[in-house]
Amino acid sequence: MFENCNRSFKVWAIMAQILFAISLIGCAQVSSRSEGLDLEQKQVRVVAHGKSWWYCRIKVNREEGEPPNWAMGELVAIEVFAPLLKQYRSDIELWRFHRRAGNDTSGHLFSFIFYSSAATAKRIYDDVENNEVLLTLLQEGQLDGVLFDDVSKLSRPHREDTSDKSWPMIIQKSWPDYIMGVSQMWLNLVESLAKNNHHLDTVEHYQDVHDKLTALWRENGQHVWLHHLNAIYAYNPMLIRY
Repeated sequence: MFENCNRSFKVWAIMAQILFAISLIGCAQVSSRSEGLDLEQKQVRVVAHGKSWWYCRIKVNREEGEPPNWAMGELVAIEVFAPLLKQYRSDIELWRFHRRAGNDTSGHLFSFIFYSSAATAKRIYDDVENNEVLLTLLQEGQLDGVLFDDVSKLSRPHREDTSDKSWPMIIQKSWPDYIMGVSQMWLNLVESLAKNNHHLDTVEHYQDVHDKLTALWRENGQHVWLHHLNAIYAYNPMLIRY
């Protein structure tokens, strides 16, 4: 029995690594067009009534021919969004982070995506606009802009509205809970790593955080994340589609 389990796990581990590589490619190609968004928040007098999904996209500068500055995601997560999560957590039903860096017009984006009332979204957007670290990064050219949704309308009112439409509906409705847990664990790790090396300047500090987080993922990802996720689904194989 143990031999079969080990053989099954080894096969799955190889498949999982392939799937992870494919997912990275796919994520880079997914369109993140910012329809209806502006680099500066519109002066909205009318705020919609009800709940919806809201995006706050941070556009990271990327020079042509240069690799993405992934560490900027850790920096923004801790210096901009972590305090907001603590402040507004009781008003946010679901949330997650998303990052992408495709070679297209959308470019490199780090996004905070959350489900709340429009009034809460407006308060969060106001706080983001006035965040001193964010303003400094914009002035220095480290960031190219911030994109907000229009809070006068509920564009994504349903739980499944930010899930992949190709998935079965039962998965679309459940996936936000899964990815929120993933994002919370990632944020916890970043916060723990960010407590050290404060003698470095802000950008160098978070590059160090990113490097250490990458090492944790590389050395522990197979067992800590992938193995235990596979265990929840009884070690059954999955389909890998190209």
